[in-house]
Amino acid sequence: MNQKLELSYQNARALHQKIDHELPGITPWSCSIIRMPNINDEFELFMRDPVECIQELWANPAYLDYLTYAPEHHFADEGKMERMYDELMSGDWSWEAQVRGFHFSSFFVSVFKTLQALLPDGATLVPVILSSDKTQLCQF
Repeated sequence: MNQKLELSYQNARALHQKIDHELPGITPWSCSIIRMPNINDEFELFMRDPVECIQELWANPAYLDYLTYAPEHHFADEGKMERMYDELMSGDWSWEAQVRGFHFSSFFVSVFKTLQALLPDGATLVPVILSSDKTQLCQF
């Protein structure tokens, strides 16, 4: 079957080795051993550095057409009276945080000023949703 499909690997182990060693720009996995108090067992926690993952995604030209680098305003009419919202970068929060105009309550103004003080000129917001699950990467 492998010969008919002309695969570059012969079995699952060879495929995993290709993934681990031949694919460019893959953020490496790290493993930590977790020891729980009162439990006589160890758990392996596999993780990737989220900052490195974000850098990898943003540096990949395959995603160029799918990333938004600046806030956008979209309108439903030619007179620009009716705003349309779809993604985070079309919302007021993104616009206010990045474009540096303030029209919110004093609490949000202070949050935006703090955020903007941390951003160098020319920086863009990179919204991130982090998640975790108990997916088993392999079975032993």
